[in-house]
Amino acid sequence: MFYKHDQIVVAEGDRAAVQSALTELGIGVTGSSDIRELGLQRLELVNVDRIRGDAYLTQYAEAILRAERPGAGPLPVDNLDLLLFRLRFDFARLYSGWVPVIAKNRTVTTAEGFDEIIGGRPSGPVGEAEIDANGEINGGGEINGGGGGLTVLKGHVNVINGPRDAGAGVTICVLDTPVYQHAAFDGHAVEGLEKDDGAGEVPPMAGHGTFGVGVILGQAPAATIRSCPVLGTDGGADLWTVAATMMRLESEGRLDADILHLPWGCITRDGKAPYVLAAAITKLARPGRVIIASAGNHGDSGDPDVPENAPGYPAALPQAIAVGATGPRGELTDFTPKPLSAPWIDVADSGDRLRSTYLRDGYAQWSGTSFAAARFTGRLAAGETAGETAGDRDSGDIVAAARALSARWRAAYDRDYS
Repeated sequence: MFYKHDQIVVAEGDRAAVQSALTELGIGVTGSSDIRELGLQRLELVNVDRIRGDAYLTQYAEAILRAERPGAGPLPVDNLDLLLFRLRFDFARLYSGWVPVIAKNRTVTTAEGFDEIIGGRPSGPVGEAEIDANGEINGGGEINGGGGGLTVLKGHVNVINGPRDAGAGVTICVLDTPVYQHAAFDGHAVEGLEKDDGAGEVPPMAGHGTFGVGVILGQAPAATIRSCPVLGTDGGADLWTVAATMMRLESEGRLDADILHLPWGCITRDGKAPYVLAAAITKLARPGRVIIASAGNHGDSGDPDVPENAPGYPAALPQAIAVGATGPRGELTDFTPKPLSAPWIDVADSGDRLRSTYLRDGYAQWSGTSFAAARFTGRLAAGETAGETAGDRDSGDIVAAARALSARWRAAYDRDYS
């Protein structure tokens, strides 16, 4: 499921016009909510299937929408697709091409997959039975997670061993799943941790944020890291909820930081940016703040709904640094979209079989562009690749450093692989 099939998002000023058009089509609105900072409202709909009453419209819409969607074969046009097509068609016909803002409430669809838990398991109910062997991804079908999936390791692993002052003076907000307390975080400036008392069942994806923070600290132990959860413990969320949470955190000052780390993404069937997410990222982008996002793990996708180099958002937005994953020899991993076919990729970092912190004070091995983004975030905070310490830079310089590092990597990639 790429989006909520009974919800649409409209601009606050356009709601009356859109709701009137819905009423004429026999489609009701049962509830609504708003994100005032974005001027958007979410409408909850009933009777969306009534749009199928016009067979000629359906045939016409399917021909147009299928032509707009990239991929090897046609994709089905569902009721919400048909409704949005009808609304936009009618508005454009009646008002000389003017169309109000009408968008879908999409879902987070790219995350690391779970092939297996081997070599041990955390104390508690997390175990093999809760791992989907096909790497089923929240909200978006089945996508190869890459790199052998999650492996919980036995015993202690020394994962935070960078220079003690690396990252000093840099604040990083991690917008991910909740981050749990971990013994390895003791003595480090990690804020907003959740208590992990070992009680109750939790899905393996619950350790995603905890793993990413360990990767960041491995490069920048002195950085201040603030956990700002926007995803559930299963790694899923709809973009309306994500955007509303980010706007609330921004208004509370929780996102006042040098780097926003967004290790997740959304893929759209037509390749276009999700309206709600793009509006939120536009609000969050400002001078002195770097937005780093994972490119997605669909570079070797076998899902016909997801082209192998489909843009992942927010990574593909111009305000973000899109990070892919490299393997042990510096090569791009199979699961990373390839820049020659995905020019929105900005940079790549190590993301294959990384080791880091996990649930229950444990450790794990995991692969994915989320963790490549975490490693790049830590290296940027540490100033390692720029040949300086983070404390020597002001916030404007960290933005310039991120862009310079990305340009340098991309130039090398284009030289070697063009």
